[in-house]
Amino acid sequence: MTEKKQRIVSQIRGYSERGIVNSITYFLNDNPEHIYAFIETLGIHLEKCNYNFTFLIEQSFYAFGDSDLVIIANNGKKKTVIFIECKVKTYQGTFKIESEFKKIKNAIDINEKTDGISSNLFVQLYNKHLLIDTKGGSSNDSAVKGISKKHKEKIPKKLGGNEIVHKAFKEVKDASDYYYVAITPEKMDNEKFRDKINKLELMPSENAYLCDWENIENYLEKVKATKVLEMFEYNKGQIY
Repeated sequence: MTEKKQRIVSQIRGYSERGIVNSITYFLNDNPEHIYAFIETLGIHLEKCNYNFTFLIEQSFYAFGDSDLVIIANNGKKKTVIFIECKVKTYQGTFKIESEFKKIKNAIDINEKTDGISSNLFVQLYNKHLLIDTKGGSSNDSAVKGISKKHKEKIPKKLGGNEIVHKAFKEVKDASDYYYVAITPEKMDNEKFRDKINKLELMPSENAYLCDWENIENYLEKVKATKVLEMFEYNKGQIY
């Protein structure tokens, strides 16, 4: 008598924004026909010109911080790089762009100590701008001023000695276009978001974009990204 094989069911569950980002990235990697439309959902129009895509998840850039997701589009002649920083509200918490703005503005203006400043949304975007602007800390202007007036002296930022970090930087350097995207629980139009960046006077704002999680989830519903939607459901109340 032949023994009946047992059907094994397995599932993957990822927590918070990291679980969502991983799930989205694997969906796009398995369904590359949706990559351009996903990028459009972020607010960025990318011409279809035979790009190959690379995704870097939770990539460290050492003194320039980690990036939740980096999308690299390259066709051998042109390269576009999109740095994405994600924020969630947390299950019993809130996330307000205005609070993030005031925290960093306060540090700049009145030199008051600010806890958790490295995880501030505007600081994270600024650091990715510096990564590119200072060529990973190798340019003559690699020593950049600190966020607070308390640190007006020049502070060098470097990539450190980790070969994987340097490998990632080679992937993102020398692109034709760079974009800096925030995905947040809160809705805000790009002009208002860019106005806040301009008021901080840390980085140019024209290539900065803000997209909210609800808009991302709505897009994923349209393309029937079932596994990613399951991850949103698992994290219900945590993301937005």
